[in-house]
Amino acid sequence: GLQLDAQRSRYCRLSTYCTPAAYCGTDFWRSAAQIVHLSLADSPSTHRIPTRLHTCHSPTRRLRRMSSGPLLLGGALVVGGIGLGYLMASRQREYKQQPRPDVREPRISDACDLLFECDDVQNVHIDKIRPIISPAILAEEFAQSSAVYDTVKEGRMAVRNLVQGADDRLMVVVGPCSIHDPAAALDYAKKLVEIKRELARELVIVMRVYFEKPRTTIGWKGLINDPDLDGSHNINKGIRQARRLLLDLNELGLPCGCEFLDTISPQYLADLVTWGAIGARTTESQVHRELTSGLSMPVGFKNG
Repeated sequence: GLQLDAQRSRYCRLSTYCTPAAYCGTDFWRSAAQIVHLSLADSPSTHRIPTRLHTCHSPTRRLRRMSSGPLLLGGALVVGGIGLGYLMASRQREYKQQPRPDVREPRISDACDLLFECDDVQNVHIDKIRPIISPAILAEEFAQSSAVYDTVKEGRMAVRNLVQGADDRLMVVVGPCSIHDPAAALDYAKKLVEIKRELARELVIVMRVYFEKPRTTIGWKGLINDPDLDGSHNINKGIRQARRLLLDLNELGLPCGCEFLDTISPQYLADLVTWGAIGARTTESQVHRELTSGLSMPVGFKNG
């Protein structure tokens, strides 16, 4: 049959052994008198109750003597719970067997289309809205290794000592104007890191790795905004390439410097940057000054 074990405590143990025939009809009460077993082993009380109920022609009288109310209620709850579980399982099977219409799963772009409403009042100068990968997902996809962590930590400490006058070496930020080809930038870095080791006693070399280009009018806005240089503006691709390159450069032991133009960019890249820069066009920007106060690396202002 089915064995149901109630919660055991120090003073009471209730074990019920039921058969399918005991669930229905008048025989249930007689069966209950046969199957209920109570014991108060280890009880501190000096009072004892009968350890077993035997079959008799008047089970009601015996059950009353045993305070049968909680026992009968527990049996009814067990029967009701089993019946409800069977009913829910049968309904679930019927639901799974029903034919379902072929409906396409919603996409993130659908939500963007709903948010993007263009008329004569709103979004007049907006062409399209695209979802961007979150910083947390990108950091998990391109995680920081222990070697990268050491390069960033040691580089920031060296630059901080220079700014505070604790180190008399000269800091040099050297590299291309902007990164448009990650492979070419990595090849450049492999040559630069050799020079960094040779001149380590005189110079603190930081590679210039700028991914964003400020524009007064129009023009290419950098690797993050347009990695394919064709106006497609695949920012998700650009931000992945930027973080991948920073990881590779720090793995070489080469500290990296970046200009923070878009105030969202540090959420994706700041943990890999040794030295930050605020450019000439944004030096007087209140938003960029507030951004700088929250960055964890030394930051230089151009033409401040």
